[in-house]
Amino acid sequence: MTMDEEIRKQLAKPFGPLMRFEEALPAIARRKGLLIAVGDRTILNLLAQGIRPDVGIYDGIIRREPIAPGELERIEQAGAEGTLLQAKNPAGAVSAAMETEIINALGAGRGWIRIDGEDDLASLVVMAEAKEGSLLLYGQPKEGVIVVKIDAEMKKKAKALRERIRE
Repeated sequence: MTMDEEIRKQLAKPFGPLMRFEEALPAIARRKGLLIAVGDRTILNLLAQGIRPDVGIYDGIIRREPIAPGELERIEQAGAEGTLLQAKNPAGAVSAAMETEIINALGAGRGWIRIDGEDDLASLVVMAEAKEGSLLLYGQPKEGVIVVKIDAEMKKKAKALRERIRE
């Protein structure tokens, strides 16, 4: 399904506060649930701080360019400590395969998912499906990281948006 302009505008707005990565560290330390990271740069930033997310979702691409082999290896080595999953997902969509693997990882409380395609809308699935109290981090290119505390209101908003863009 193709997204209309209204949905694109809603998805372009951050779902939580935008901050420099270092500013997110206290929220990470205080979280009550899972730590979920979407995006290669976000995962790499966490790993550089010695923090391994419970669930990591990545596609091997940063700003439309493949990441350096060493960076991809670092992500995959960290992911090898848990459950490694894969899913295909086209740009601008939420595929059933990606949704299923995210739900599986969240249910297990751990898992790393390599997306064949684009991981941009994985955050929407996480917001809709993660348990309340979880913390989601996803990147805002060239600006910082968005920090989303998952609560009932966020889940409801994400589920409504997700329904409108299902593949």
